[in-house]
Amino acid sequence: MQGKRQCGIFSSEVKSCQEMTADEIGLWKKTTSEKSEYHSAFYTYSFFAAVSVVYQDAYVSIIRKAGKIVCFFPFQLMKGMGRFCLAGERIGEEMSDYFAPIYTTDVLISPDQFLKLTGLHYFYFTHLEQYFIEQKGMDASQGEIGLRVNFKKSDQDYFDYLREKHKSLYPDTKRREKKAIQDKGEMTFVFQSRDENDYAFLVAKKNAQYERTKRVGYFRKERTELLDYLFKHENDEFQTTLSTISFGGNLMAAHLGMFYQGVLHYWFPVYDFECQKYSPGRLLLCKIIETAGENEVEVIDRGSGDTPYKRDFSNEEHYFYKGAWSQASIKGTLFSLKQSLEWRLQTNG
Repeated sequence: MQGKRQCGIFSSEVKSCQEMTADEIGLWKKTTSEKSEYHSAFYTYSFFAAVSVVYQDAYVSIIRKAGKIVCFFPFQLMKGMGRFCLAGERIGEEMSDYFAPIYTTDVLISPDQFLKLTGLHYFYFTHLEQYFIEQKGMDASQGEIGLRVNFKKSDQDYFDYLREKHKSLYPDTKRREKKAIQDKGEMTFVFQSRDENDYAFLVAKKNAQYERTKRVGYFRKERTELLDYLFKHENDEFQTTLSTISFGGNLMAAHLGMFYQGVLHYWFPVYDFECQKYSPGRLLLCKIIETAGENEVEVIDRGSGDTPYKRDFSNEEHYFYKGAWSQASIKGTLFSLKQSLEWRLQTNG
């Protein structure tokens, strides 16, 4: 995949993470930290670097105009036939809750140009935030609603909002918390745990949840290794945050997310299924909300999906988009046909 390419006024060089220069890395980091549309850990160089450790065939196309870097386009090759057809997907695949090109300046690049500048014949993506449709004119179709808890949304106190819009939610949560203390013992909340036993609890409970919901195998090798890497290795851009809530010294719920520029991405929440009558996941989220100020959390991003659980406590919605770009080539056409057939089979059961 590596190499230099030209498409009209743009030139590019596709590199692996290890081939990037210090100046290129610095510009990527500067762009995502300074531009609010990139305030999610999934856009960062450090997330790309972590994925590159675990996944084969992770690359970035560094796009220039008149010699100046105008965009970073991170991607990875799909497995199997995807490698042969040079078919790409967002970096981190299903482990990534956001995708977008990293524009360092105000330029417009078409899907066809992106394909030529990456060397891909096909590219599939989801989780493209609506900003990039509205401001960059990217070609995509609407996917899912995303929900957030945004403490900066208005001058109204967040808990005043809760009392007004969700009158019973907070009192019911505190009642369940009190009941858990009565039944199980003293409550302990930790915003940032580095305890490997807490991490093992999270992975075990998440696997059990996927088995109950018929998503066996979601935590396949690369995905587990990526979580392990993020938990065990610090970087200078975001924190991998493991939060826990215990009663009587026993863990009842945990959450592993990523905290970047005031935004906590709510990524992998789990709870002890035997304690579900206390709504332990809600108890943990409530404690994270109550301590948001002292932990400098300005936004809790609940990711994509519109469910009653995600609606709890949320006060802002936005939209994610998805799409597939294909070159008019044998490889592009072949992989497009393969994907269309697979989607049709999935839709028809």
